[in-house]
Amino acid sequence: MGSTVIGPVSGQDDEIDYKNAVAQATQIIKMKIIPGHETKDGFSVKPLDIKYQDDPAIAKWIDQYGSIWKQLDPVVANEYTGIQRKINERNKPEANKYRGLLADAFNQAVELRGGGSASVQFLTFAPAHEEWIIAHLGTTKRDDVPDEKFVSRLTKDLTVGASPQHSDVQRVLTKLKTVERFLNKDDAAFLVAEFLSYFER
Repeated sequence: MGSTVIGPVSGQDDEIDYKNAVAQATQIIKMKIIPGHETKDGFSVKPLDIKYQDDPAIAKWIDQYGSIWKQLDPVVANEYTGIQRKINERNKPEANKYRGLLADAFNQAVELRGGGSASVQFLTFAPAHEEWIIAHLGTTKRDDVPDEKFVSRLTKDLTVGASPQHSDVQRVLTKLKTVERFLNKDDAAFLVAEFLSYFER
């Protein structure tokens, strides 16, 4: 009578299958999904609007391995950031003066939001969204958001359980103000609106 193999071997098979799924999904993202959103100026959509999970093969793996998105989100974010930054450095080299300040504002806001999978996703895609903002400066107008309204809206957006301290959210605004020094009035309004929109998904 034969014996059924259980334990470590079957676990290893599962791990191999998972790694293969990640590798194949990564290839689909890099070769099919990302190029489908590229233009000569970078991307036609914001990074979080790239719905790689709509691809049938990837949808199947997400259904099979619920946590696979933790491996695939960084693939999308890194590809997006790398492509858009290269174009931005050519078209908008002045952004090098404030890119780090913008990143600090995003990181500070995510930190105030606390833990959880949504915060992980916000942190993962922040560099890509920063490049989206830089790419679109000078292309559109937005209404000004008064400082108090910004703090109020961002506090609400970042509240998971307990609300962050008003003074901590104010510091995020102060960080954005340092970026605004490099921008004209219309671009400053666009920056604030896009920053808020990132956390209001």
